[in-house]
Amino acid sequence: SPSTASMAQFVTRVMDGIHVDAADYDVTDLDAITIDGFLVSQRTSAADAIRPLATLFQIDAVETDNKLVFKRRGGATVVSIVQDDLIRPDQSGTASEPYTEQRTQEIELPAKVTVSYIDVDQDFQVNTQAAQRVRSPVPTIRTDHQVDLQVALATNADTARQQAEVLLYSAWLERLSFQFLLPPEFAYLDPADPVQLTLANGYTVRGRLGAVELGANYASSTTLLAESDGQYVSTAAGAVSAGILPQAIATSAPSQLFLLDVPLLRPTDDIGLQ
Repeated sequence: SPSTASMAQFVTRVMDGIHVDAADYDVTDLDAITIDGFLVSQRTSAADAIRPLATLFQIDAVETDNKLVFKRRGGATVVSIVQDDLIRPDQSGTASEPYTEQRTQEIELPAKVTVSYIDVDQDFQVNTQAAQRVRSPVPTIRTDHQVDLQVALATNADTARQQAEVLLYSAWLERLSFQFLLPPEFAYLDPADPVQLTLANGYTVRGRLGAVELGANYASSTTLLAESDGQYVSTAAGAVSAGILPQAIATSAPSQLFLLDVPLLRPTDDIGLQ
């Protein structure tokens, strides 16, 4: 079986390739993500090389304290916010709420998410895994929208199926969002931080902060995307493929090993044998 690496190692290699000092970024949170390989087939930017895997594994890259931090979504909330903490915009009346609530239309949400990947258990040929909402015998949704994600990632069926399920249900949970202003005491919050918001009517929602814009008065304008900590965990089993023909690597002629007794080309090649 092929050797594996962590997502942290992959991102580190990309950052090293663009000469970013190790002290300027943090990939500690990515150590638990295991990948078998990732294909970069053409010249591209570092961001475009990382973005497909960041989308698949739900990773955010956030600049905080002059350091680029790669964070997995989920985890414990960092703060609880109540409606009285929010700043009411100057142009709004006292009777209006200090937040704007938005809800994505169901027709725009996916009924099915398909992930295409390189299957390490099927001779590294392209395979697909999918997750979908219940459509029969009793439909639970009213949408036919489908999302197809193609990732040049070498992995197994279970991982691809699990991430397809995570992407599917994340889209539905994040359909609800709140826009608001936070006072200066919340200026320490970063994008992608999980927080809990409690409204005056008693409604409580856990969410993830979107982009945070710091205003001239040190008020933070941001969006809270609804989520649940469990949405990023899946135990789904991938569908087993059949009928894959193994690829034979043909050689033009027999090969023979020659060991050359020559001086070392590099000092690092010296293994200390006498």
